[in-house]
Amino acid sequence: MRRTFNYTGRRRIPLDLISIRVYSLDSGARWFDADLTRLHELKLPENARIFVEAYFERAYRRFAFGTVASIKVPEDRSLEEIDFGGRMQFRVKVTDVTGMHGKLLASAEEIIPALPQQDERAHESLLPVEPRGDMGQEVWRVNFDAGGPYLEVNSAIDGVMDLFRNNKMFAALVYPHALRTILTQVLLIHRSGSDDAGWEARWLRFGMLQVSTPAPDPSPGAATDEEITSWIDSVTATFATRLRGADFVREAQKEEKL
Repeated sequence: MRRTFNYTGRRRIPLDLISIRVYSLDSGARWFDADLTRLHELKLPENARIFVEAYFERAYRRFAFGTVASIKVPEDRSLEEIDFGGRMQFRVKVTDVTGMHGKLLASAEEIIPALPQQDERAHESLLPVEPRGDMGQEVWRVNFDAGGPYLEVNSAIDGVMDLFRNNKMFAALVYPHALRTILTQVLLIHRSGSDDAGWEARWLRFGMLQVSTPAPDPSPGAATDEEITSWIDSVTATFATRLRGADFVREAQKEEKL
């Protein structure tokens, strides 16, 4: 049954209490992260439920984020299944759903999400793809510069950029391993934490989006290398599940047998 909401007495949520970021890869995969921890400053009922809605024109998806007293970030925050276009916005609603008709207690509308990048590549993918002509028989590899990681692909392969950006099976085979490589660089080589500035923190936030648990502290005397590796394994496995690489391979095998 579709629940209706009473808008009487609704409070406006100041936008500075909300932080929403959208992450993307050239494969088309998109997720968002929402920091709603400051909503408690509004002194709303602790059992009021929080909803985040992504929308653009008629495209719409709602995500439940628990209650004011107990914010629970949903594991599935994917935006790739709905065409939100290039002007996607968000709204946040806090509702009392204890009665027959839900009462909207507070809301924020027309929230424009921030990109995870805040440097000169702010409008590019989290993992840019760059063609190279000197890769021999290598198809792809992860490289790093001062601005962060990027994916080098072999330009000697016809249509290689389209292959990486639009072929879901190929992306599902490549990107999980690339993610593992990047997180290993961040945590085990650079020893960077999520509170540090720079591209490393952006990738740790992306990792936390997959498993909803913070990255281990890589500083000396904190988490062990085994604990860090276990977290990276969990992030990579969850990301691979979302991209469905093994499913695509099995489907391709079935088609070959027909």
